[in-house]
Amino acid sequence: LPSNIMISDSIWHVEPSDIIYSKDHLTIDHFAVQHNRQHIIVSGLASNNKDDKLTADLREIDLSYILNLLNFHAVSFSGKTSGTAEIVSAFHNPEATANLQVEDFKFEGGRMGNLQATAVYDNVNGKINLNAIAQEDGQKTIISGYVSPKNDNIDLDIEAEDTNVEFLKSFCGSFMSNIEASASGKVKIAGPLSAINLSGELVANGSLKITPTNTTYRLANDIIRMIPNRI
Repeated sequence: LPSNIMISDSIWHVEPSDIIYSKDHLTIDHFAVQHNRQHIIVSGLASNNKDDKLTADLREIDLSYILNLLNFHAVSFSGKTSGTAEIVSAFHNPEATANLQVEDFKFEGGRMGNLQATAVYDNVNGKINLNAIAQEDGQKTIISGYVSPKNDNIDLDIEAEDTNVEFLKSFCGSFMSNIEASASGKVKIAGPLSAINLSGELVANGSLKITPTNTTYRLANDIIRMIPNRI
């Protein structure tokens, strides 16, 4: 039946829908939750059959909220997410894919522009394969790799082309602040989810402050090297 629910500080409207379950068989007929322009709509059939699928349609949903539902906190992603996701054979060797667009995408609090992403769940190896590109005002960031909750690890390659490097503050905030710089190069984010490391090399332009010395440095085609387990 139609109803309202409170999510954070907003009232969301639940439309009337039919949800029918029997063992290994779940039918969802237009389950929709909406707030202004935002919505999540789920329809389809979950079963053991690879011909049956559930589809979710998303519009302007907070990415960080989705990750909270999945209890994924290893790294921080945020932005308004739209697109579709589907799962087939949900009760036996499930396969899932998602094609998403994220407005105002942020990685570890650093602005990256608008993101186009494809995610594919690899049930055999227990990992989510990611391919994405973020762009804004001539800046481009290409992301590929995987996150594996099953194996508790992450391996993402980031190719930066004049990318905003605000995200460095989350890794280096104990001694670095006021990061106003862009960089080009290749970076790897890898390791156990509880102890993620950065490695790679970037050529940076802009400025940043080294807090212990209270000094702001200007970067002009300077090289930033990231070495695992070291600063």
